[in-house]
Amino acid sequence: MASTGIVADALCGREALAATGGKDECDATSAQGIGPCLLGGPEAVVTSARSGDLADLPVTMSWFKDERDTVPVREDMTWADLVERLSKHDVRVGKEGPGFSPVLYKRGATRGTIGVEQLYCAVADVDSGITPDRFLETFPPDLAVLFVSTHRSPPEKPKFRAVTPLAMPCGGADWPAVWPRIQEHVWGGASDPQTKDAGRFYYTPSHTLGAVPIVRYRAGRALDWRALPPATAARTRGAPSDAAASDGWARLDYEQFVDGVSEGGRNEAIFRLTCSLIEKRLDADAAWTFVRLAAQNCEPPLDESETEVTFDRAWRRYDPSPPAISVIEDDDEVVDQTSSEVREPYRFVDVSELDDEPDYDWIVPGVLAPTLLTILGGQAKDGKSTWMASLMGSIERGEPWMDLETRQIGGVVLLTEEPAPSLKEKGARFGWQAGGPRSCTEGRSG
Repeated sequence: MASTGIVADALCGREALAATGGKDECDATSAQGIGPCLLGGPEAVVTSARSGDLADLPVTMSWFKDERDTVPVREDMTWADLVERLSKHDVRVGKEGPGFSPVLYKRGATRGTIGVEQLYCAVADVDSGITPDRFLETFPPDLAVLFVSTHRSPPEKPKFRAVTPLAMPCGGADWPAVWPRIQEHVWGGASDPQTKDAGRFYYTPSHTLGAVPIVRYRAGRALDWRALPPATAARTRGAPSDAAASDGWARLDYEQFVDGVSEGGRNEAIFRLTCSLIEKRLDADAAWTFVRLAAQNCEPPLDESETEVTFDRAWRRYDPSPPAISVIEDDDEVVDQTSSEVREPYRFVDVSELDDEPDYDWIVPGVLAPTLLTILGGQAKDGKSTWMASLMGSIERGEPWMDLETRQIGGVVLLTEEPAPSLKEKGARFGWQAGGPRSCTEGRSG
């Protein structure tokens, strides 16, 4: 079920008057966009995306069935088509549902930053409570922009996305340097910095039953990101002037933990929440209760072990002394490892004693061997899981992996919080065989 919200972009005449409640101020001309009586004054009259020079501007979108779907469905469309698509809100109980990214993915890539080839639109996610009219005060007056409210957008504190087409697609590798320039010179620092990654997943517009969504389109030109000046400083707009934290962060929005922090911003949000609770002088047990609940409400939920690591890291920021660690010895006596005790002195090794070549029984030369710990690091959505899935398939079959010879082994066990549908897709993609890699997923079937 979809609703047209405050404006019906494809309607005109009496049909549009009906969609806007039959207000006399909205005539057949202004009904192509937003009735000026609804958002902004008479100077904010807008026109339909079906008119103007941008109507046929080509854009490429990637669509997903839901937040757990990692296989993008590509659609080549026009800017006018996209405006019409995003101007319709679904009615849903929660915001969970289909989503999109305004990007073209590389062939065979799954959802995430590392697979983005090009971006076609700039999307600002504004949830600080400023109105679209205030947002437009610093927004370039000649740029095209589509405003659509997000799922939980109360009238007194609107939350919305502002979508603007790019005059030329931006390469995924260039986006980290381009985003701060758009944030400063186009959005005026109003966009949530947690949404800056190139492969960001956005839910399609929706609202709860009975709510009135916001849809607003203003005609203009496409954004030429190449002409933007360099970014001078990180800015976040919309919080009160006294809201800046002592460490330079913008004021923490506690409502995000009610809505559920999305993947890509979970660890930072949990870290900041922990710091905030410590500053409020909560003891460790009380703070952990709050943090654990917030982590469980993330989308998807943050693994408890990862939450503990983040919690501990934040706690040590204020109290660098390590907590006492108790262990059980063979005689069942508890020994406090932080107490003074006699330890074996470190043994110095002469360089002549070092082996020229470690005696590893390599499974993948230089990468994987028994008794050797290999750590793969990277940011969220950089492709770590995909890298590992590919490696597992190769060593299971004993086939070359990234031009490296592999030694076939009897089985692989994967401990992961990744959902079963995503694991199934990776298994099919990289040829996991029955009786091969086994997975253990937290709280899900593997």
